[in-house]
Amino acid sequence: MFKRKSKEAKEAERVLKKSPKKVKNELRLVNQRKMNAIFIGGLVGFVVLSVVAIASSLLRSSTSHTQTATARSSVVYGTDNVDYRLQQFLDGYVSTYFTVSDDSETRKEQEEELNDYYDVVPTQKESSDEVQPMSLVSARLQTIEDKVATYQVTYDTGKEDTSRVTVKFSIPYGETDDGYYVSGLPWIQAVDELKADDVDMDKTLDLTAADSYSDTESEKLDDFINLFFVNYTTSQKNLDLISNGLKAVTGVSFKSVDYVYYKEVDKAMMTYVQVTFDVAGATHSENFTLKLIQKNGDFYVSSLKHTIPYDYAD
Repeated sequence: MFKRKSKEAKEAERVLKKSPKKVKNELRLVNQRKMNAIFIGGLVGFVVLSVVAIASSLLRSSTSHTQTATARSSVVYGTDNVDYRLQQFLDGYVSTYFTVSDDSETRKEQEEELNDYYDVVPTQKESSDEVQPMSLVSARLQTIEDKVATYQVTYDTGKEDTSRVTVKFSIPYGETDDGYYVSGLPWIQAVDELKADDVDMDKTLDLTAADSYSDTESEKLDDFINLFFVNYTTSQKNLDLISNGLKAVTGVSFKSVDYVYYKEVDKAMMTYVQVTFDVAGATHSENFTLKLIQKNGDFYVSSLKHTIPYDYAD
C-alpha cells in the first residue's frame, strides 16, 4: 500500500527538478566611431599636458634668468674700484723688479722673467756690470690713476752691509682684451709724508681739566666706575645689571682708572674716563665717555663711547 505524498513533499520535489537558468555572458561590441573618439581624446589630452609642462619649464627658466639679470644689474660699481687682477699682475712685477741675485746666471734668468712683463722691452743705455743684489721687504699699492700704478716699496740692497731703502715706485701699464703689460720704464720718487702737518691744536684732547666735585662727593661715582670696568672685563651677567646692552670684553683685565672727569648734563652724569687694561701682560690705555643715569636708586650706564671729545670740559 503506497502512501500518498504530502503536498509539502511534492512541492520540494518540484523545486529540486528545476534546473538553474544559464546566464548568458554577452560581449558588448563598441563601434569604431566610439573607439576613434576615445583614442583621439587621449591623444589630445597627452599633447595638451605636454605643452603645459614645456611652457611651465620655459617660464621658470625665463624667471630665473630675469632674476639673475636683475641681481647683476643691481650691483653698482664705484669709480675708485681696484681691479685685483691688475694688482696681482703689478705685485708680480714689483716682486721681480726688486729681486736681484748676486749670481750672474740667476740674475740672467731674473732679467728674462722681468722682460716678460713688458709689451716691448725698454731700451736701457746703462751697461755697468756692477749690479747690487736686492731683496724685496714690502710693497703696498697706494694709487692707480691714468694708467700709472704707484707703490710704496721697501727693499734691502747690498751684499754684506745691506741698506734698507723705502721709495715711491710708479709703474706705467697698459691693457688688452686678455691681460696687462708694463708699457715703459718705472720711476722712483721720494716717499710722501702721509701724516698731516697742519693740525688744529685747539681741537686736540688734553686730559688736564679738573671737575668741581670734591673727593667725598665723587666717592660713590668712583666706586661705581671701578665696579663697572671690573664687570666690563669679567662678567656679562653682572654687566647687564648696570648697563644698557653693552658686551663684556674677554681676554682683557681691568688695571686702573687713570683719569676721570664728571659733568652733570640734563640730569645725567657724563663721565669722561681713561682706563688702563692688561692684555696678555701688556698694558693698553683707552678713552671712554659714559652717560650715567639713576635707575632704582643706583647708577646705570645708559650709553658708552670709546672716545673723549676735545671740548669735554666746556
